[in-house]
This record gives sequence, C-alpha cells and structure tokens, in this order.
Amino acid sequence: MNTLLSLTALAMAPRPALADGACAGLAVDVDPAIEPAYRAEIERFCREAPLVRDLESGARVEIVPGEPVVVRVTLADGRSAQRHVGHPAALRHTLEGLLTRPPEAAPLEGPPEASPAAPPVLPAAPPARPAEGSAAAPRPRTNDRAGAPRPRPAEQAPISGAPAPSPEPDSAPSVEVGALLEGRVLGAPAYGAIGVQAWVDLDVDDWLVGLDVRWDPYMMTDTRQGFHMSSIGGGAFAGRRFRPVERLALDVAVGVQIVDEIQSIPIEEEGEPLEEGGAGDRDEAAGQSVDVRPDLSLMAHWGGEGTRFSSGLGFELSPARLASSEQLAPELPTLPTWAASLGIGVSWGRP
Repeated sequence: MNTLLSLTALAMAPRPALADGACAGLAVDVDPAIEPAYRAEIERFCREAPLVRDLESGARVEIVPGEPVVVRVTLADGRSAQRHVGHPAALRHTLEGLLTRPPEAAPLEGPPEASPAAPPVLPAAPPARPAEGSAAAPRPRTNDRAGAPRPRPAEQAPISGAPAPSPEPDSAPSVEVGALLEGRVLGAPAYGAIGVQAWVDLDVDDWLVGLDVRWDPYMMTDTRQGFHMSSIGGGAFAGRRFRPVERLALDVAVGVQIVDEIQSIPIEEEGEPLEEGGAGDRDEAAGQSVDVRPDLSLMAHWGGEGTRFSSGLGFELSPARLASSEQLAPELPTLPTWAASLGIGVSWGRP
C-alpha cells in the first residue's frame, strides 16, 4: 500500500459526499443503519481516495453494521475478501488495505551464461506500468536483487488466503462524569432511603474504571418518634460498556463500597413515653458503624456525545452482617445487611 500525500494537502482537498454509492471509481454500498462515526470514516476515505495510488478501480464495497462492522470487497476480476472492523478509526485503513494493488518490483537480471536455445526468463524491457486508476491485474512479485526497494509486509496484496493484519484501533481514553437522584431499599429490617450519587470514570476502548460517592441524608425504618439515620459512602468500580443500538450504551460494573452509617433516637432517663415537643430530661441513644460491601451495578445512557440522560440499578451486600447482625444500641434497630437502589439523572461523556 503506497503512502498517502501529506496531511496538509488532504485537509485542503474538497470534501465530496457519498452520492449514489460513487466513490472515486468504486461502488460503495453503505447500510443506512451504520453508525455516524463509521459513515464519517467512509466519507473521509472517499475524499482521500483520488490521492491514493494503485487503487482497484471498479471494485464494489459493502459496509454492513453490526458488532463488529463487516466490510466486504469484490474486485473487478471477481476476487473478494471480507474483514471485521471493531472501531471506526480502523475502517479507513482496512479499506486501503483491501483496495490497493501491491507495488511493482523490478525484473531480475538475466543469468550470466544463458543457453541460446533456452527461452528468455524475463522480457527484455520492463513491463509498462498500467495507467493510474485502470483495472489491470497486479504484476507478479520477484526476488529483487537489482537495488529496487523490497515491499514492506504491510504493502503485500491483502486479498489472499491469509487474513490481513488488523490495524490498531483508536483507544484514546475519555473521561465521563454523572450524577443520579436515588431511591434505596435496605434490609433487614426494612429501611427506605432517598439520596444522591455522583461518579467519574475513565473509558478506554469501552473498558471502564472509576470512583463514586453517595449520600443518603434521610433513612427510615419505622414510625418511632425522633429516630434518625443517615449514611455516606464511596468506592471504586470497574466494568465493560456495551452498545446494543445506536445512541444507547449499557455499563455493567462491579466494585467495592465503604459505607458510614449513623443512627440516633432520643430516650427519657425515667423510661416514660416521649411527648411531642416536650422538654423533659432526655438522653440520646446513638451509634456509628463503617461497613465494607461489594456491589454490582447496571447503568444505561441515552443520547449522543455530550450531556445525556442516565439511569442506574445497583445491589450491595454486607458479608460481615450476613455472618452476624449488628446493632449499635438496644434502643436502635438492627443495621441493614443488603441494599438495592434505582436512580435517574444525567451524565456527560463520549457516546
């Protein structure tokens, strides 16, 4: 595959659009359901195709959406090949590899003592180079000993029995941030809570690592007068992003949470019932506990690049409290062992 012209010349070239599948002498068939990022790479290839030497004229290209995207190329002489592309940045390099003829090699020098009766091994003069853009078949490659540069492995003919090497995808990391308003159910005994959660993660080729924090300022378990409970926590997670349809991303992640819970309830030293608004000699039963819990979460993001709508489901479990329940004071209820949450909010990041 020959090297493209300089990036400056490409940037100044006019930008044609795909019209009726035409693309520098190629027939390009693009499924309408293809993702915009792939369509942009196809248009970029067609814009730069006139500058590519030895392009197979008259070839037919089919782009089929999927996971990964399927690229089928059929040359004018009937040869065909198929490749799978998992990232938009790899599409243009794949098309160049499939549609570029290999470079010509210089002929071998004749043997020192050739028999007069023997037919000539090579033609007397180098074969004429086919005109640029013609459908001529590629020249056979010979062992070059006359000083001409040997073709690099990346410039070998891609349409053969062996698969072409896959180009490296663009795996530049991107940062995503978001926040949710959450409702939480805990047990046992049964608790209800309302709070907020915020997170930041790093997306590297749809692999996620990140940190999150949460605050539940109001938690309730029964109607006991004066009872108060709140919690605050944070942790780390790692997961994988899936894209089942365009403009929808699903994140599945596992992580660890460290949760600090506080409980309190006023009591009277004499043991008499509390009166609402009363000012008796009252004390307070209170306590605090820090717990470590593994958690599982599922997030969904709708929208394109930038701000988008997000929702999440989460579940966490306390191994220590499964083994032995925890109660901060006799007057206080048992602390929860598990929790499940549902939240809605917004996030910002790459689609």
